[in-house]
Amino acid sequence: MPTGDSAIVFNNPSSGFALTSASLANLIDHIGKYFSVVDVIDRVGLPEALQSLARLVDVGTTIFVLGGDGTIGVVANFLIEQDVDAAIAPIPTGTGNDFTSFVGISKDHNTAVRQLIDGSVHHIDCGMVEWSGPRGSGSHVFVNSFGIGYDARVAENVDRYKSLGSAGYVAAALHTLIGWNNQAGTVVVDDTAIEKTKFMFASVCNGRSSGGGFKLAPEASLVDHQLDYFIMGDISRLMALMLLPAIRLRGKWSSPKITSGRARKLLITFDDPHPIHLDGEIASPATSTVAVRCLPGALSMLLPDGAIT
Repeated sequence: MPTGDSAIVFNNPSSGFALTSASLANLIDHIGKYFSVVDVIDRVGLPEALQSLARLVDVGTTIFVLGGDGTIGVVANFLIEQDVDAAIAPIPTGTGNDFTSFVGISKDHNTAVRQLIDGSVHHIDCGMVEWSGPRGSGSHVFVNSFGIGYDARVAENVDRYKSLGSAGYVAAALHTLIGWNNQAGTVVVDDTAIEKTKFMFASVCNGRSSGGGFKLAPEASLVDHQLDYFIMGDISRLMALMLLPAIRLRGKWSSPKITSGRARKLLITFDDPHPIHLDGEIASPATSTVAVRCLPGALSMLLPDGAIT
């Protein structure tokens, strides 16, 4: 990357492993060796933070995003909504950090900056979700993953285990499983319905893992113009306890109750409203119908050389 270009630091001070004031200042100084840092924006009041970003961002700006998957997704959604071709440079300070793990960005922040400086800008795919339910409708981009059903309930519960890092997702998964009941619904993949009457959850992935390391899409690509889907059907809690560790540790499963593949679009409906998550953050607490589609090459992202895409 050429030095001297303008940069904005977008920091989530509430992320799972947010930087201290001193560490943040040191990191900004490090970024400042290579970029002209225009400003530092804290994601505290999100509307105000995005208003600040709108005033400052321009074509060619690099936005160093300090946070987890959810914060990356928030900035990505802003850029696509505003149609601004600025590049995201992600630095992991979140709880799960599935996306940055996938593309090989170090958890050591100074090393991450060096990796990104030596890297290049890629135009990657992302997903667009449009939903409706009893509490209204909306739309939002995701960069790593989307889910409805059990995994969204896990995302609701994970904050209480935030201090455990990615292991907090395992704790939240077990906590959620105790009282979980599968729900009736329908999934349509590229206009073809999948014949199942009940589901544990349905996930759509752009990255390879979700929920702090569950490898739901072990062969996903950021540049294939498709999204990977993983649908867990009507399985018992005992079977879930057997399958989920294998999915997390090895990204492998063998069950007729699991359907997976790739698609450009999906339509998901549940008979009873459920929460949905986008990049690990709850986007709606009660959703009945969700349309998901791929946005090919829609997002500019600064990634390390040799990053898996």
